[in-house]
Amino acid sequence: KAKFETVYPYSKFIMMFSILQECENIGDKVLLFSQSLFTLDLIQDFLENAEDIDDEGGPYGKSWDHGLDFYRIDGSTSLKAREDCCERFNDVNNHKMRLLLLSTKAFNLGINLVGANRVIIFDVTWNPSLNVQSIFRVFRFGQNKPCYIYRLISEGTMEQKIYERQISKLSTAFRVVDEHQIDRHFNLKCQEELYEFEPNTTKPKSTLNLPKDRLMAELILKHKDLVMDILEHDSLLQNNEAEELDENDRNAAWEDYEKERDGIQTNNLNSTLIHNLNLVSSSFNATT
Repeated sequence: KAKFETVYPYSKFIMMFSILQECENIGDKVLLFSQSLFTLDLIQDFLENAEDIDDEGGPYGKSWDHGLDFYRIDGSTSLKAREDCCERFNDVNNHKMRLLLLSTKAFNLGINLVGANRVIIFDVTWNPSLNVQSIFRVFRFGQNKPCYIYRLISEGTMEQKIYERQISKLSTAFRVVDEHQIDRHFNLKCQEELYEFEPNTTKPKSTLNLPKDRLMAELILKHKDLVMDILEHDSLLQNNEAEELDENDRNAAWEDYEKERDGIQTNNLNSTLIHNLNLVSSSFNATT
């Protein structure tokens, strides 16, 4: 319990357990991806000891027995165990198993997990394709429910800067490959800036927009002090039809791409700060 009281105030854990509780209440299953085995160990430990930690059920809701209520799959899990787990998880009559803890790099490709329709991406990766592939474990043929993705991003930390890099990379891909005109939301930064921390203590918090996802709306009401802002991930990558690329723009996009590939900073626009449930303090970027 002492370990729980030390770690649980971490805003990501609070939001994660709140999502699990809300999903349990409405009967939705959840996938949770993390690239850190230590993080998966910690989450698994808390779930397995939920009844000892909180006698009243608190943020955990019902019991969390490993192998019955949730399962963990990482690089050490055998192929047979993976197949058995996926089959049980996707069984529409199996309402007890409602959570899978998954290693991002070991389990982001080639598996159908349409039994779940909500995904928690607990940490961001340098390679945006890893997170995108994680999402498509649920958003694929055979899915009968709307899918909701929650990216948890801590404001003012390196995570936020990594996420900004993700958007820059995805924007470049859309501009060059798909010939979309994407607003440049974030600038490339020098490597040293990844280690800067400038907490925002002066800007007043504005009222958040009402999200389309009712579950997220409930989370915001419960944790107003933790959610600094919400941002729909896809909105950052929408094609701006009013600014279609002409020939010069296409050439400029290719030049930007080549210079970016060689590590040359070419964009001098002011950086736009992202706050997320993408939640920000804890942040998670909510996409539907």
